[in-house]
Amino acid sequence: MSIVIILNAPPSVGKDIAAEWVVEEFDAQHLRFKDQLYKVAAKMAGIPLSTMITASCRERKETPNTYFRVANQFVSPRQWLIHCSESIVKPLLGKDYFGKSLAESIEKDLVVASDGGFPEELVPVLTAGHDVYVLRIERKGYTFEGDSRNYFDVSPAYRTILIENNGTLEQYRNKILTTVDSILGNSGVSGAV
Repeated sequence: MSIVIILNAPPSVGKDIAAEWVVEEFDAQHLRFKDQLYKVAAKMAGIPLSTMITASCRERKETPNTYFRVANQFVSPRQWLIHCSESIVKPLLGKDYFGKSLAESIEKDLVVASDGGFPEELVPVLTAGHDVYVLRIERKGYTFEGDSRNYFDVSPAYRTILIENNGTLEQYRNKILTTVDSILGNSGVSGAV
């Protein structure tokens, strides 16, 4: 089974860059729970996946877009993704659907998921027998306010490690890589490549 590291943090705290570092340093597989959501949301909007991804980039994700309409009102890509997830997919396919999709996509011994925020998504990953670590990343002034996700509760089913991102980018990088190296060392898997 694989080691799966879930990055659990509010928006703009540094999840994506941390995942990039882990992929580069440890040859990890980068997955996101929202990968399947993007596919579903694109189909529901009748647009190509590439258009869905482009519309959802950081600069555009909060701006209403004519591709996305909920209750006869144009909504932002972010609102569209939340609508598809919470009003369509989860009621029809279960709250753990995106966790199942992620678990089925695991191909490497080390996986980093850069968008953890719903506890029920962890269940299929744990049930599949993977060794799960949740890196709870905190940064002063950043919260989940206005977001449907939140921090995971501490659980004996997985290990939770707190990382504070209040210093320089280099300090944050060192914390992430040192933590992952420690996880790999404790598991008996070799460290950096």
